[in-house]
Amino acid sequence: MLPRLRSALALDRDELALSVRAIGLLVAARIRIAISGFPSLRRALEAAPAGRRRGDGFPAAVRRAISRAARTVPGSRCLPQAVVAYRLLRAGGHPAELTLGVRKDQAVPNGLDAHAWVSSGTTVCHRRFRRF
Repeated sequence: MLPRLRSALALDRDELALSVRAIGLLVAARIRIAISGFPSLRRALEAAPAGRRRGDGFPAAVRRAISRAARTVPGSRCLPQAVVAYRLLRAGGHPAELTLGVRKDQAVPNGLDAHAWVSSGTTVCHRRFRRF
């Protein structure tokens, strides 16, 4: 816990604020997906208006904030992370494309492996997407 606190205090004010916001949104996304399901959440995400455009480095800052949030909120899987990345990017005035990928994989119990990720321009907000 102490190393995370030191790490958080080393961030500049904007990065810290974005990370704290990502943590709150990640918790909310997990709850919303569990209660109402992803289709309902996706409609709400797409209906939300885009915000005022932030700088060109904003998508990379979102990627870092999502990574920090996922390490902080236990059990944060790719779908809630992608939902939060989409929401933050759109609120920051950047284009965002949420993608769900599925592939056959006999190494997993049901034979299918799925992953969700968000891209904004050349920035992808999750690492595993290349396998899909």
